Amino acid sequence: MTEKSNLPALTKQVTELVLAGSLGHAEQAFSEAADQYGDLAVVEVLNNIPPQVTALHMAGFDGGKMSLATLLVPPKAWADSLAFFAATWGDDLIEDDPERIAESLFAHIHGVVFATDDEERRHALLAEASATDWGSTAFAILFSMAPKEILEVAGEIIAKLT
Repeated sequence: MTEKSNLPALTKQVTELVLAGSLGHAEQAFSEAADQYGDLAVVEVLNNIPPQVTALHMAGFDGGKMSLATLLVPPKAWADSLAFFAATWGDDLIEDDPERIAESLFAHIHGVVFATDDEERRHALLAEASATDWGSTAFAILFSMAPKEILEVAGEIIAKLT
């Protein structure tokens, strides 16, 4: 970012927009920053906003919806945000519909990890998330929902390697 003096203002603006529930406007601020200063400006903002704000923003773009945050979130910032991902769900949903929660979690993780074809980025995202308690918990939840299918895929991978 050529103009580092704008970073605190942009960080504050995005944080306030997300907390106000205006994800579209926050995404527009990211887009304008990327156009004006380049993608690294968005990366810097994502490194500087609190992880709970990152989680809240990214929860609005799970699954097929794309955002600059999904494409550019630094692995460490994403891993830290996983600690707050469940805060985007209501208590009733957690108790009454755990399968829907697992589907939402899957959509989020899949959306971030496979947002680009950059294999190094995928590895960095998975490594950072796996290194945290909340990331490990998120993966455990996902794996517990379909253990048979996961073991079948693992068996296919092992068979191709040998």
